[in-house]
Amino acid sequence: MAQPSFNVIKFRFGVVVVASDGEAGAVAGVLVQPSQRIATHLVVKIGRGPGGVLRAVPLERVTGADAEAVHLSITREALLSAMNAVSAEQTQLSKATQVTNNQTNLGTLSQVSVIVGDNHLHRLGVRRGLTSGEVLVAATQITSVDANGRAVDCATADVTQVIPYRPDADLLDDVQTALYNYPRLHVDLRAVQVRVVDGEAWLLGNVASSLNRRILEELLVEVRGLTAIHNEVVADNELAVQIAQALARDPRTRGQLFGVYPNLGEVFLRGNARSPEALQAAIEIAQHAGTGHHVTNQMILNSGNSLVPMLAPVTGTSDIIPGGD
Repeated sequence: MAQPSFNVIKFRFGVVVVASDGEAGAVAGVLVQPSQRIATHLVVKIGRGPGGVLRAVPLERVTGADAEAVHLSITREALLSAMNAVSAEQTQLSKATQVTNNQTNLGTLSQVSVIVGDNHLHRLGVRRGLTSGEVLVAATQITSVDANGRAVDCATADVTQVIPYRPDADLLDDVQTALYNYPRLHVDLRAVQVRVVDGEAWLLGNVASSLNRRILEELLVEVRGLTAIHNEVVADNELAVQIAQALARDPRTRGQLFGVYPNLGEVFLRGNARSPEALQAAIEIAQHAGTGHHVTNQMILNSGNSLVPMLAPVTGTSDIIPGGD
């Protein structure tokens, strides 16, 4: 079963780094390949003050990263003994990095967000001063990165094009409030997950209908500070069609009496399978058609019945498969 994507992580300088066996240090920077705008390693500072040491951790060892913490798959001992030290030849972006816009000072770097998978830079967080707050600059606007990591230049037509930064937690609260204030969605929201990173929201999970999926997105258009909505919610009605079509196409299940009944991503398969092989095939097909759902098998082995006994306890009769005689 394919999973929906949530493909941006952020490294905020100074937040805690947690190894697999406990707190290990703090985020000190990110190593990058300047010409390709690709992040390669997380720089972790172990210990406080001038006596602290820096270690470069490959991004493959990062299991999660947000505004509060970064989590690693290695132990504290491995972090200190098996990870390489940071050399002067490497390009490190850190809170000491100066960010300019068209050669005019914009501020100092506060964070870096990265696209999971290819590790391309996504956005830079820039602290403009104590009174001016922070802004976000898209990595596509970067024109140069000094090899020593001391400066990054960007190019925007106007400094007003940069995005004011709102903490992820604050923006998430506003997004969830906007959704919850629409009563029609209260039932569906239990199956919807929301993730927010740097002004972008990802909507994941399941809703009852295509209409409700569209409403989710429309409710968020006016949320302050939200610059992009990635609506990856799956509608039950569309999921039912995808699974039913897959069952109809496959020669192992074609022409058999199967019913597909999704309920917020929980797909119930009901019907009569002609053989154990057909029953197992139907389960496998349903699991791999569509995304983000779980399949519960309620089918029975019955080679001759044209009815599906799903409502008999209530009606005293048998439910006919939609589309049957």
